[in-house]
Amino acid sequence: MKIEFFFTILALVAVSISCRQRAEIKHIIINELGKDTIINIKTDKTYPTTLKVDIKGSADDTFIISGFKIKGGNVDTFWHTDWYKKIITINYQAYKATKGKLTVNFLLY
Repeated sequence: MKIEFFFTILALVAVSISCRQRAEIKHIIINELGKDTIINIKTDKTYPTTLKVDIKGSADDTFIISGFKIKGGNVDTFWHTDWYKKIITINYQAYKATKGKLTVNFLLY
């Protein structure tokens, strides 16, 4: 009985390890904040489920990324969402921003 239990646990651990995908990290730099841009990034993930977007940098005024309005100044924000596509699409809108530089990191897992 103990050996059967041990092998059952061992099999479950092996399956969970083999099914786990590593996170994929991509990043872009936006340095023309006065220009609306659609960003498409292709991923190698077979079955992505979650996307985390991390934005750092500075902007002279408010801008919009994928519907999120972000105030200007020093920017350090992130969000995560369910994501099931192999292409990450981010819609950047200048709104009131004209100057600055943003680094956008994408973590897909």
